[in-house]
Amino acid sequence: MKKQAHDELHKWFAPYIELSEKFDAATEPSEQEEIYQEFKKMFLQFNIYFE
Repeated sequence: MKKQAHDELHKWFAPYIELSEKFDAATEPSEQEEIYQEFKKMFLQFNIYFE
């Protein structure tokens, strides 16, 4: 992975880690569902920019 791609991956990955921690702390199913939907959006975005 080249420098720019590596940097861009970090821009995506840092919010992913934060969202993962938020999901781990969530206790209500509705909150977990909301976070899950955010994960789905993040992976759609990931698939647009990364192979």
